Amino acid sequence: MRTLNTMHEYEHALRSGHAETVVIFYSSWCPDCHRLEPYLDRLEAVFEDIDFYYVQREKHPVLANHLNIYGVPSVLYYVKDELKETYIDPFYKSPGMITHFIAEARQGRNAGATLQTKIH
Repeated sequence: MRTLNTMHEYEHALRSGHAETVVIFYSSWCPDCHRLEPYLDRLEAVFEDIDFYYVQREKHPVLANHLNIYGVPSVLYYVKDELKETYIDPFYKSPGMITHFIAEARQGRNAGATLQTKIH
């Protein structure tokens, strides 16, 4: 999984590559984020035709605030450069939950709402 380090890299990532992009925001202090790290390569293998990027929230507060990223890990699903679905909340996200979110988002379902309903 590639890491985005600048706003320019973020904008370029959404305009190039595959039609679908997933951006995962994380923080260095977040234990849930670190528990996901071993799974990230497998996530890319499951969705081979999606570009995946990792963004460290505290290094990019302007971007995070612009996207309303206040809880981590947060997952954003784009088609081309249009944000289609978000999975942003302060709760734990397992690898299976993220896989489910991406699969639902690809189907055009309201993936975030589906997950929120199941969590609560």
